[in-house]
Amino acid sequence: MTNLGENNPLVTRRVLRLASHAGLATLMDGNPYASLVAVATAHDGSPLLL
Repeated sequence: MTNLGENNPLVTRRVLRLASHAGLATLMDGNPYASLVAVATAHDGSPLLL
């Protein structure tokens, strides 16, 4: 992989395939909120939140 930019879909798919958990968080004023989720990918590489 030569282009490791933040918008590279190949890098994104690889990270999703290798990860089993992810954190989802807000970036708003006030109290922050974060949640741990289990992730997987469908055959086409699209993310599935479990």
